[in-house]
Amino acid sequence: MVEIKEAKSPFLLPLYKVYESNNIFLCYGNIITGPNIFFLIFTYIIIIITVLPIYIIVYSQIESSILYFLTIFILTIFFILVLYFLTITAFCDPGIIPKKNYVDLSIPKGRTAFTTVNINGTIIKRYWCVHCNHFKEPRSKHCYVCNNCVTKFDHHCVWIGNCVGNRNYRRFVFFILNLSILSTLICFIFIGFFISLCIKEYDSLNFQSVYYITVEHLHIALYIIYTLPASILLINLFFYHLKMILCNKTTYEDIQGLYSNNNPFDEGKVLNLKKFLFTPINKMQVDWKEIVKKNENLIRNKNKRKCQQSTFGIYFFKKLRNYI
Repeated sequence: MVEIKEAKSPFLLPLYKVYESNNIFLCYGNIITGPNIFFLIFTYIIIIITVLPIYIIVYSQIESSILYFLTIFILTIFFILVLYFLTITAFCDPGIIPKKNYVDLSIPKGRTAFTTVNINGTIIKRYWCVHCNHFKEPRSKHCYVCNNCVTKFDHHCVWIGNCVGNRNYRRFVFFILNLSILSTLICFIFIGFFISLCIKEYDSLNFQSVYYITVEHLHIALYIIYTLPASILLINLFFYHLKMILCNKTTYEDIQGLYSNNNPFDEGKVLNLKKFLFTPINKMQVDWKEIVKKNENLIRNKNKRKCQQSTFGIYFFKKLRNYI
């Protein structure tokens, strides 16, 4: 309570209010997400409006009460898991590395300045980040959307509106896994409905019966057309990330072709998977609720290039965060 009183001083503010970043902070700095908040809302809407009508359709198609409740139960479980993992992935500090509020003049600076570190016999260059005033940690990268360096940066996901990094990568993979299962389950349910209707109404499964059932039950056909390619893409995405997990690489490293011949972070498939599943999530490196003096805040670098951002979204939520 003392911190909140101090934060009301015109000269003392919580760090999240003055930190130079494109991130959106809510609930007094307890919740952090990226600037693409409207893409995240769109993702929620797409998932919800896809799943909710299924409850009505399933009720109208399944005659057995036991089979109906079993189908609804399984759908609900994965629906809840998808929303849960989406939420904890999107509203999470992905591993933001704090900016330095001073620059040592004796240190060489600029985009080409670097130091080296030896990791398992491989020399890795740590380039200077002109936006954050520090040498980047191994495997970290500056995200120009969020305007932060992120530990073990994987990628910036537009659909969740946030970076995927060291602190939320496992959550992201579980989100993709559960979304893949949910989409595939819906696809198989509607394919089953479609085949059942063909046999029930036309006693055969041929071109004619498929055509008439498509016309008569267009909503079922549309669900199949929608969920089948979505399931294939999501399953492919999950197995891609599984491949990255087993060789301990990030999406960014894979796209850039880094460590293609010798990966110093690869400890073997079993140990890589074990570390992915059971390594505790690191604590945040930035205390967003720390009280700082506004007139001594040197974190803002007014001369630096402005990063890409969703201008209206950031303005709207920076106003909104003062009330929630």
